[in-house]
Amino acid sequence: FDKIELPWAVMDILGTSLAMKNITQLSLTYNNLDYMSLTNYLETNPNLRELRIVGNPLEDVPTALQFSEAIGNSEHIQKLEMKQCYLGKNELPQIMLPHLKFLKNLNLGYNDITSKDIPSIADFIASNPEAKYLNFSGNEFCDDDAKTLADALLKNSNLESFSLSSTDMTDKGRGIIISVKEKRQKMKIACDNIGNNGSRLETDAP
Repeated sequence: FDKIELPWAVMDILGTSLAMKNITQLSLTYNNLDYMSLTNYLETNPNLRELRIVGNPLEDVPTALQFSEAIGNSEHIQKLEMKQCYLGKNELPQIMLPHLKFLKNLNLGYNDITSKDIPSIADFIASNPEAKYLNFSGNEFCDDDAKTLADALLKNSNLESFSLSSTDMTDKGRGIIISVKEKRQKMKIACDNIGNNGSRLETDAP
C-alpha cells in the first residue's frame, strides 16, 4: 500500500500492522487516536510523506511536544494536516510550531486557536520556514491580530499560499491581511472570499 485511510477505532484493530514500511500517506479520522503510539510509528517509518489527522483531540502538553518532535525529526514527512484537534485548548501551537519548520505544507485549521497563539504563529511565519502552504483557517483570530500576521508574512520569502478564512476577523482585519499581496504578489492569500458587506475580498484559493 502507498496510502491507507483509517476510520474511527480501526487503529485498535490493526495494532502493530501499522509498522508496514511502505506507507507514504496516512489518514486518521475520528479514531480516539493514541498519539504516543503514532509518535512511535513515526519514529520507525522511513517512507511516510503525508499525515492527515482529523477529529483526534491532542490536549496533553508533553504528548504534543513528543509528537511534534517526531514530525520535525522525520527526514521525509512533507505535509501535515491537523484539523479539529483542539490544539488551541492548551495553546499547543506555541509548543509545536518550532518543530515543524521543515514541512512543505502545514494545515492547522479549525483547532480553536486563539489570539494567545498569534505571537508564536507570527514568529513561525517570520522565521521563513520551508513551508510553501500554510492554512490557519477556521480559528478564533480577530482584527487586532491582523497587523502582527501581516508583518510576519512580509518577512517570509518562501510561502506561496496562505489561508486564513472563516475567522472572527471583519473586513478591516481581512483587508490588512490581503494588503500583503501588494508587496508579495506571487503569494496566494485566502482570507474569506465574501466580506460582511457581500464584497469579494480575495479570489485566490490556497
